[in-house]
Amino acid sequence: MIQVGPKGRVVIPAMIRQKLGIQQGTQLGVGISNGAVLLIPMHEIESRLQNMFRELDVSMSGELLKERRAEANAQVKQK
Repeated sequence: MIQVGPKGRVVIPAMIRQKLGIQQGTQLGVGISNGAVLLIPMHEIESRLQNMFRELDVSMSGELLKERRAEANAQVKQK
């Protein structure tokens, strides 16, 4: 168990920090889920997002370029 200290500060136990690779200066994402406070290292969030989008096999920049070209062609045809 940990306690909330002055200014809402909490100390994450050393064992948990070591297990998650949290060091001084590590950025954490903060959220709420089912009445619980979640602290997630940003490197973990980035890793999860990369894994989620890796399966899409779509180039976002390629899709954007395709849309822009279609818009430009549509404007040329209107003139």
